[in-house]
This record gives sequence, structure tokens and C-alpha cells, in this order.
Amino acid sequence: MFFAEVFDGIEEYIKHYNYSILVTCAKDDPIKEKKCMQELLSRNVCGIINISPNTYAVEASFYDQIAERVPLVFINSYVKRPGISYVSNNEAEGTRKALNHLLSLGHRDILFIRGMSSDSYEIKEEVYCQMMQEYDNKPYVLNIGEGNVEKTVDNTMDKVIMAVQSGRKITAIFACNDLMAVGAINGCHRLKMKVPDDISIVGFDNIAISRYMEPKLTTIDQNMSLLGQSAAALLLEKIESNNVANDEIILDNTLIIRDSTKNVK
Repeated sequence: MFFAEVFDGIEEYIKHYNYSILVTCAKDDPIKEKKCMQELLSRNVCGIINISPNTYAVEASFYDQIAERVPLVFINSYVKRPGISYVSNNEAEGTRKALNHLLSLGHRDILFIRGMSSDSYEIKEEVYCQMMQEYDNKPYVLNIGEGNVEKTVDNTMDKVIMAVQSGRKITAIFACNDLMAVGAINGCHRLKMKVPDDISIVGFDNIAISRYMEPKLTTIDQNMSLLGQSAAALLLEKIESNNVANDEIILDNTLIIRDSTKNVK
């Protein structure tokens, strides 16, 4: 859902110009990501926007070569390379806002849920570990595997059930995206735990489902449409400058407080 909303922003911006859009999906697989990029290059595209590139698994030289050939923009990338423009949310600050909200409610035993290799998860986990250290709490990190696919919700649910049943004290959960947060809520429901009476849950992204589920999800709004529009603007800037322009846009995040968090008992 995150990617769909970002794509809507890209499409909304591009439609005012004489360009068409090709879409490929790597599903966070570095081998597929390379193939996707090579396929786009084989079609002689004017430029490429890569959303959440798997820059840890795909060697830097691969992207350096592409950036020399065509205008390239990364959305939410932790690793910075020359010749590429970047647009991102300040995910580190967004994570601090989410965790500070839980801490202000008295929570200290906070489970952190993330997916497999992604710059976004690495950024958030680093902030989480730092903040837990500040409060002399041992981090508790749960990796649920693929973080943005249909099975994400059920995988998160199953692993949250196991984490709670392990006996380790958990009063709150911070999930790296809203799909994981939905899975966490479902897991708590299966265990007959009430959200937020028994456990508080915070997501990240503010996708549409976060407003319609019960309880409505406290989350961080990334303004995904603006992410897409900003990336499209940077790409057109690079195209029009013959790939000379290199810029970076960092967007702020907003804490959206709804019904899934409350003071710790």
C-alpha cells in the first residue's frame, strides 16, 4: 500500500508532462532489482525512480554505472551515491516521534518489528536501539521477513503471538510500517489482549487502512503522495539538465495519534 500511494504521487506529477510510465517490481529481492533496472535500461527510458532501493545487497558500482547513463532518483535510500538525486522522509526523526510518544505514556518494554533488508528498517532500528539504551532497556527486535507483501500481516501476527507467549514483558509495539502494525493488532486479538488497554501499538506510514481498522491506528504520516511528487520533480530536473543536476529533498513526518495507544498500566 505504501508503494501504491507513492506511485500515485509520481503519476499525478508526471501527467502534466509528455511522459509515460513503466513500472517494475523487485519485491525487495536484490537479484530481481538488478533485472528490473536492466530491463528499464533496455527500453531506453528517459529516467528511473527507485523506491526503497536495496542498496545494501546491490553493490554501489552497479548504481554508479546506471547513474552515468540515465537520470536516477532514489526514494528513501540510506546510502548516498554521486550522480543520484534523493527524496526521503526524515525516518529517523519520525521514529523518534513514535517512540517518544510511547515513552511519554510510560512504556519502556517496547517490541520493535521490522522486515528484511531495507534502508528504512535499518534507520529505524538504529534509532530504536539508541533510545532503548538511553532508558537502560534491552532492545527487543523482531524480524518478520518480507515487509511489504500480502503475507506480511499474517507473518507478523504469527511472530507477535510467539513473542508475547515467550514470556518476555511487552507493554508496547512499534512496527516499521502499518501492515506490520495491523498484523500485531491481529496477533493481540488472537491472544485475547485488548489494544490499547493491555498493549499499545504504533505503526509507520499512515496508509489508508490505518484510519479504518479498529482500533484506529496511531502512526507516523510519511505523506507518501508528496514523496512521489517530489521524486518526479527531481527526475524531470535531472532530465532537463542532461543529468547534471543532483538534489536532495527531505520531508518531515507527523505523528498521528489515534486509538491504539494509551498510558501503560
